[in-house]
Amino acid sequence: MKKKFNFKGIDQIFVEDLSSLSEKTLLKNLSNWDSLKQLELVSLLEKKFKKKLSAKEILKIKNIKDLKKKIK
Repeated sequence: MKKKFNFKGIDQIFVEDLSSLSEKTLLKNLSNWDSLKQLELVSLLEKKFKKKLSAKEILKIKNIKDLKKKIK
């Protein structure tokens, strides 16, 4: 059974049905993923969790599992 990903606000960035995403979903495989979407995602994370991410941390976010690690 796939673990579902649910993160309020992220639906403004991705066009996919969030309930269909699993931890193994690669961000680069999302239909509207590009460098601008990556910046939007980072901005959302930094605002929501009041935490600055370094360029190195941002580049390590490859899939939903990596994303979850950053928001915990």
